[in-house]
Amino acid sequence: EFTRRTHEEQRYDFVLSSPHLAYLANNVANYDPLVRADAEPLRAVVVVRMTSDLRVAADLAKRKLAIPDELSIVTVLTRAALAREHIGFRRNVDVVLTPTVNAAFQLLLNSRVDAAAVSSSFLRAQLLPNVRDQIRVIVESDEVPQMTISVAPWVSQTLRDQVRRVLLTMHENVQGGIVLRKMSFSGFIPAESKDYVSMRHVMRYLEY
Repeated sequence: EFTRRTHEEQRYDFVLSSPHLAYLANNVANYDPLVRADAEPLRAVVVVRMTSDLRVAADLAKRKLAIPDELSIVTVLTRAALAREHIGFRRNVDVVLTPTVNAAFQLLLNSRVDAAAVSSSFLRAQLLPNVRDQIRVIVESDEVPQMTISVAPWVSQTLRDQVRRVLLTMHENVQGGIVLRKMSFSGFIPAESKDYVSMRHVMRYLEY
């Protein structure tokens, strides 16, 4: 669907997306990364309850793992991390699909699954300390860039430069700061295609 909208239908001049979709837009529809969030790189992590007997990735065999939407960057990175440990995503693990990272995490807290795949930023920014103390990480993915704004190939260089300038300076004004805080970003920094080379080896795990 994302490929159809960006490549075939050419719906969008600018696209805000996760890094794997920014990579896809760049390689399939010739969108250029314009800016990316100025934030710590993103990882997917598999967490378990502190009292769980699961210690390492191999322990997930035949256990229930809650994941967000299959197009989510968290799910894609989790699949890649498990493959690195020679664990088949559905062949070895009982996958429980949920609509969001938060929904997957709630299943874990309510003891309805054995583990949950979430993002490092979710753990860092959205959980209270007393909740974080109830869980521990048993799997970490490789790092990838944060959210990205990409620009379509038909957008003029003049407009690209204007939009980039606004985005790079939006943290300097009150209204821009409010928007950024709601997105949990401190601001934006310039982005280039080379920033997404790390996505190449995980794209095989994206089902679209």
